[in-house]
Amino acid sequence: MTQVVMRPEMVTGVASIDAQHEVLIDCFNELTRAVGNHEPRDLVDLALRALIQSTRAHFDHEERLLETHDYPGLEAHRKEHLELLRQVEEYEQRYRAGTLELNPHVMVLLKDWLLDHILHSDMAFAPHLAQGADSA
Repeated sequence: MTQVVMRPEMVTGVASIDAQHEVLIDCFNELTRAVGNHEPRDLVDLALRALIQSTRAHFDHEERLLETHDYPGLEAHRKEHLELLRQVEEYEQRYRAGTLELNPHVMVLLKDWLLDHILHSDMAFAPHLAQGADSA
C-alpha cells in the first residue's frame, strides 16, 4: 500500500495547519503500514484510533482559526469536517464490529479523503489566512 508524502502543493503557508497535516499524514502512513504488514489487530486499532483522534483535533483547531479570522466559508468547511468524521467513525465502528476489513480499497478511500481535504478544502482558505493566521 502506498504511503502519503507531504508535497509542496500541500503546504498552506499556515504553520500550525501544515504541522498538523504532517501529523495526519504520519498517522495515515502508520495505519497503512500496520494494515499492509498484517500487524496484530491491537496495533491496527491503535493506529486507526490515532488517525481519528488527530483528525478530530486538527478539525477543531482549523475551525477555531477560521472563526478567528472570519473566514466566509467556515460553515461549509465545518459541515465538510462533520461529514468526514462521520464517514471515518462509521468505518471504525464497522471495523470494530467485524463487518469491515481495512483492506487496500478502504485504505485508498481514506487516503483520498485526506488528500482531497488538504489539496482542495484547506487550500481554499489558505489565501484568506495568509497574514497572521497563527495568532489563534
